[in-house]
Amino acid sequence: MRIITPKTIVFSFLILFVLPPLGVSLSFGQEVASDPASPVVGSWDYIVDSSDGVFTGKIMVVETETGLDATIMADVGEEVDVVQTEKVEFDTETQTFSFSIPQSDYGEIEGSLVLSEEGMSGTLYLVESDISAPITATPTEE
Repeated sequence: MRIITPKTIVFSFLILFVLPPLGVSLSFGQEVASDPASPVVGSWDYIVDSSDGVFTGKIMVVETETGLDATIMADVGEEVDVVQTEKVEFDTETQTFSFSIPQSDYGEIEGSLVLSEEGMSGTLYLVESDISAPITATPTEE
């Protein structure tokens, strides 16, 4: 049997009518993440079709405590060059994934790809030489 006391009534009143308008919410039990993982998190196979040839590799995107992080593994012959990116972002409004490679053999490179049902497509921009190249990426099949 549950006994309702004046203390119970005051507590219920606070929870239902006073705290919500003040922007205070109480949660009981397990916390649920308010933002699901970014849709670009995972492994992507990419192709860059440039005037210097076709370049392929993988983009690994992970979610960290501070945001997104991406590593590019570029196929170079039988070897793989691993490149760490900076300024990794995903704009949920425009569905645009962007990143920067501050130092490469070509100088600074900026990438911008738009997410679609098929994958991502966009451009790599070589800042110093003012050249753009198309890039497409599809989720890596396991």
